Amino acid sequence: MLMLRPGFIEALGRRAAFTRRHRGAFAAPLDGDAHDSSDAPAGYHAGDRVLFAWHHRDGTIGCATFDTAGRQVGGLQAFGGGRWPRVAVQRGRSAIASVDDNNLAVRIHDADRWQDPVTLPGPQGTIAFAADGMLVAATADGLWRLEGGSFSRLRDGAYARPSLAVDAGGDPHVAFERGDDVWCDDERIGRGRRPSIVAAPDGTLHVAWISGDTIQLRQRAGRSWAAETTVPVRNPSWVALALEDDRVRLTCLGPAPVGPQALWLLRLPDPSPILMPSVSGNVTRAWLMYKFELRGPRSSYRPHDLQVAFNGETVQAFENDVAEGRYLFRLDPRKIRTSPARPMPNDVQVNSRHTNGGHYMINNDFDLIVQTAWSERWGFATSDAELLAEKPANVNDDRPDLVLLANTLRMPMAAPDPGPMQFDVLVMNIGEVASQQAEVVLTAGDRALSRTAVRALEPGDDESVAVPFDYDGETDCVELRIAGATGDFSPASNVLTLHLWVGRANSSPQGAPPAARATSAPLSSEPAADFTLPLVSQPGVFRLSDVPGDVVLINWWRTSCPWSQKEAPKLAALYQRYRHRGFEILGVSDDTADTVGDIERYRRERDITWPIALNDQGEFLREVVPQGRGDTSANYLITRSGRLIRLGLDRGDTDWARLEEAVSAALDEPLPAVPSFTRREQSPAPPLAGTDLEGRLVDLADLAGRPVIVNFFDASTCDWAGRVLADLHQRYSPQGLRVLGVNLFDDDEAVRVCVQRHNIAFPVVRGTRDMAREWGLKTSAWATFLLTAEGRIFKTISSSIESGLEGEVFWRYAEFLLLGRPGDPRFLRP
Repeated sequence: MLMLRPGFIEALGRRAAFTRRHRGAFAAPLDGDAHDSSDAPAGYHAGDRVLFAWHHRDGTIGCATFDTAGRQVGGLQAFGGGRWPRVAVQRGRSAIASVDDNNLAVRIHDADRWQDPVTLPGPQGTIAFAADGMLVAATADGLWRLEGGSFSRLRDGAYARPSLAVDAGGDPHVAFERGDDVWCDDERIGRGRRPSIVAAPDGTLHVAWISGDTIQLRQRAGRSWAAETTVPVRNPSWVALALEDDRVRLTCLGPAPVGPQALWLLRLPDPSPILMPSVSGNVTRAWLMYKFELRGPRSSYRPHDLQVAFNGETVQAFENDVAEGRYLFRLDPRKIRTSPARPMPNDVQVNSRHTNGGHYMINNDFDLIVQTAWSERWGFATSDAELLAEKPANVNDDRPDLVLLANTLRMPMAAPDPGPMQFDVLVMNIGEVASQQAEVVLTAGDRALSRTAVRALEPGDDESVAVPFDYDGETDCVELRIAGATGDFSPASNVLTLHLWVGRANSSPQGAPPAARATSAPLSSEPAADFTLPLVSQPGVFRLSDVPGDVVLINWWRTSCPWSQKEAPKLAALYQRYRHRGFEILGVSDDTADTVGDIERYRRERDITWPIALNDQGEFLREVVPQGRGDTSANYLITRSGRLIRLGLDRGDTDWARLEEAVSAALDEPLPAVPSFTRREQSPAPPLAGTDLEGRLVDLADLAGRPVIVNFFDASTCDWAGRVLADLHQRYSPQGLRVLGVNLFDDDEAVRVCVQRHNIAFPVVRGTRDMAREWGLKTSAWATFLLTAEGRIFKTISSSIESGLEGEVFWRYAEFLLLGRPGDPRFLRP
């Protein structure tokens, strides 16, 4: 059994996801005295798969496979016998060669399993696949080809530290050491050591090697070698060449400013090195803690829009609000830029939008909080205990850490009437161990106003706490504090100061209960827009315009959300109570590609009978969910008159009471005399004609009478849905569906690489900027249009993300377009 350090597989995933265009090996040591090579594993990027291999102290070879989004594919593999593995991958086949008792042991992964090892003589060697799938090996004893279950000799040769490449014609080429020189095939090409070779699709050979403290590079086109080029990299120790569409990539191991040896990437001819993600990078959880502080009473400020972004992605948007307090936003650990070798920048932005005069400015500060699987420390000490005793003040690895948050607070802008009210605050444990029972104390000056118990919280757990407050209409500032949490790591986040109001409203009698005030006020609404989403259980769709006159509760949820799990039984009871009165629930799943398979089990376990739709990153997010407020579980209500009410997050009894009252009030509305809104018009598709890679004219007009999927892309986005669209074409073209690709901004060679990578058989035409503008593309090079057989745009998906649901969404839309016409009741709603 392999003993892996915590976070190792996650670190490999980050390295796999770092670059999508790499085609070939990453630099790794191929010999030495190290007992474990997992700090610098051998890696090979093959387009849609990345394979890593390393050896352990006991001679066990470990390997793990990832997709280019960094998700592990299959389980961890281990087999005995060998050190210093080499890796090769091609079209689903993998091979690992490792040194074993002065021989080279080669294993092939084929037919979903690793075959028995085949042994070659010689302690030094390497492997490569030919275009026809044949595996070739070069060792200190010659050049070999794998046939059946054994190797046959192609030619003799004494190849010291060889590197091997097979060109498009199937001819193998070996770069190797001989004395103090580097040779390629039968020619001496320079002075140095540790060569690496790669063959470009046009037949050009590229060879790189280490010479002193520099890297030398030469190319051979035909039989002519170009002059040596010196690559200015500091003290490289290993080097590897690979391809990137139209240029060469070079990776090497070398020192970093601080810390362990690092992997560097160069996109030649650009000589600037890029620090690759370290296998030591081990962030497992991360939060952005943002604190907003007012300087005066809350009612002195004007509401405005505020957006918080991290590394270019919105994490929270406040709309028509004045934010105050401490907020904690969970971040994707893979989006944290880290390095064990030098500081890495992470960008935090706060954008404020307002148009009217008045007071808007507020003090703000933030902290980036990360949890790591392990820590690396360097220092001078007489023992490990002494070193660990001097850990930095901001490191917590053995204590709880309670934080008091305003995430659920939702303070009103106007002063409420005097009387009982409550502050809904969130207490979370972001520490390493469970906390003890505590309490939230509310004070005004030196007066303690109330105390509310907080249960013991496990790491990562939270509790919404309703803190009662008897508002007297005059108190302008209060303080909330966590008390009784002995052993808390950092008390700096235990206090929340809230500025209140100047003046008070007097429209309600003093002492009116807060629940009545919260739910009796009419909720704001706006006209609802028609939208279309694919259903989970069948190839149908849900369109809002197909249920005119119904009251529709849109529930935004996901399988892993604890709030959604708590809300499900309440929704089920509400559905049974009102469904006979024209009440419908539409669940819209926020699950991503790695969890969407859990939806059906989730439905069965919770007796969910209402329709569930998939979020296709299109109309729903743009038109229903406010920007930056994609948290689950949240609810949106469509009334009989076609109005949209944003009920927001369901985090407590007050939220649910407001939802129930809103549903009841909407059901009491009379049915409208005319439909509340009409189906969104399906506009005719613009003309589209262009030449494909072979110079043939392709015209969308020739596909009239058939449903068509038109996908605009460029080389940087072809991986988003390239394989999915290729599979759709193969699966549904016999039934009449057509797929048409439109490439924007790339040369023909870059398009061919994409086509070959995904085995695309549908036509791909050259697009233009004018064509993109005519189809409504403004800033993105990626968009998919689904056209009916009548040539109208049934659906546009233009805001996809790399971890999106194309694999789930596209085939559902394809079957709907083929099997049912828009309006066909067989394919609308369960």
